[in-house]
Amino acid sequence: MRRVHPLATKPAGQPAIVHAAHRRLGWSLAPARRAGWTRRAALGTALATAVLLLGTACAPKLNLREVELRHGGRDREALLLLPDGDVEGKPLLLLLHGGGGSAAGLARHLRGQAKRLSRNAGWAIAFADGIGRSWNDGRVDVDAEAHRQGVDDVGALRALVLQIAQRHGLDRGRIYVAGISNGGFMAQRLACEAADVFAAAVSVTAQMSVDLAPKCQPSRPIAVALINGTLDPIVPYGGGQVTLFGKPRGAIWSTDDTIAFWRRHNGCEGDPVEVATSPVDGADPTRGHSRVWRTCRGAAVGLVRVEGGGHTWPGAGPALPEAIVGKTSSAFDVLSWMEAFVAPPAQAVDGGP
Repeated sequence: MRRVHPLATKPAGQPAIVHAAHRRLGWSLAPARRAGWTRRAALGTALATAVLLLGTACAPKLNLREVELRHGGRDREALLLLPDGDVEGKPLLLLLHGGGGSAAGLARHLRGQAKRLSRNAGWAIAFADGIGRSWNDGRVDVDAEAHRQGVDDVGALRALVLQIAQRHGLDRGRIYVAGISNGGFMAQRLACEAADVFAAAVSVTAQMSVDLAPKCQPSRPIAVALINGTLDPIVPYGGGQVTLFGKPRGAIWSTDDTIAFWRRHNGCEGDPVEVATSPVDGADPTRGHSRVWRTCRGAAVGLVRVEGGGHTWPGAGPALPEAIVGKTSSAFDVLSWMEAFVAPPAQAVDGGP
């Protein structure tokens, strides 16, 4: 068992606090340099985000175990958080970082939400690492190392969760996945190609890609939800082209078209259960509007439309400057919302879906 140190493996010559910001936030300087940013400007951005790091010093720490797997001739790694006490029969949640990110960075960023879910609901949570800090999510994205190498991420992640579930006696009928950005697109691919393993997939700041859609034929109904900001400057809510620092990163469906696809696949009918949430902080202009369709053939479909939200994970605090990713909503906690989403309707928490 090990704790993840926020300043571990600092590259030579890089200030420790800058390196810590990069790792926690799941970004690197490389995209900025490719887009013509100067090193000074990029470092300035990193230093600005480092201030945000200091504000999370009091967040709960996680006791994470290292998990290793050999798949497709590659070493795959993950970090695992187990709930206290007897873990047999507990659910397993796989969390996927965004492009340029890491398992350790996402674990730091979500440690408050993850700790509450593990402690209060008894979930095991695995944070997985992508090859080259990326996932082969089904988009034809030549800038993603996992795509360039043709990495079998579907097979690797399938094997990873089954290994963890078997080793710790977890409930194989309650294996879920959630991810942000590149990780959110990967969650969509897992819903399409690994519905026999995953019971639910939640994508944050991501939807169905144009490249993946024609090949998406899930083997069974799977609960799917999207949590997207209406003012996301990178992954447009209304669909079109994903762009990062002005560079195209793949065409995508709109959020509404993606939800319509999953409603058709799951045979959802009737009106959704709707819940609106407002931030406790009056200075936060965002709002959350949750809609969940439960009158379906075996699996629900959900959408949280984050009014005014950006390319961010709601409830986890700011990750990067607002000028780059837009606003971070404090209107709700993503992992608490997901807990309610996957629960049977009679067990759904008050204020949840």
